[in-house]
Amino acid sequence: MSRITFTAARPSGTQALAVDYSDGSQATYSLMWLLDSCPEGFHPQTGERAFDLLSVPDAPLLHAAQILDDGRLELQWEHGGPASHFAPAWLAAHRPGAPRPDAAAMPHRYWKAADLPHGAPRHDASAILNDDAALMAWLLDTKTCGLTIVQGIEGQGEASMAIARRIGFLRETNFGQTFEVVNKADPNNLAYTALALALHTDLTNQETPPGYQFLHCITNDA
Repeated sequence: MSRITFTAARPSGTQALAVDYSDGSQATYSLMWLLDSCPEGFHPQTGERAFDLLSVPDAPLLHAAQILDDGRLELQWEHGGPASHFAPAWLAAHRPGAPRPDAAAMPHRYWKAADLPHGAPRHDASAILNDDAALMAWLLDTKTCGLTIVQGIEGQGEASMAIARRIGFLRETNFGQTFEVVNKADPNNLAYTALALALHTDLTNQETPPGYQFLHCITNDA
């Protein structure tokens, strides 16, 4: 991928800036957005916003715009605040209306049983708990395939919870953090019967359905 640079910058009306890029593209940015997004307005260590947008006029005006020798775009403001500096790659990636690429986006793998002759991808519990590379391999398989099997989980429920916590915190539902899937004499849920459960999603009626669910098979008489 070629390196993108600024070739020109000029006012577009009183409240916008038009920017030309070396790839021949052009974008127009709101001055209010540029001022609010100014890198100098963020704390250098925490990355949190330190600039108060209410401290400047309702309609900020541009005093001057120039491309510096180091390739950055410098904007000077009429209200006298600090100049704003933007790197070309960053500003190009934030063009108005352009979708932001998701660095974590991965294509889903659509499969049927014949595509998985050895079953769902399998991973070792001990490796997941102790090796970040093994954790990543498991996460990638789970993300792309949608279903994986973790082998070698020792102990009861706490052991599987330790595996789940390698991804993130566990969320409470109306069933609690965990619940036992057992055959009950007077069931109020299909999970408490001996009926086979096909692949499905759970708790889709909730505001935030679970991202991942973990089923820990401790004993099985089926």
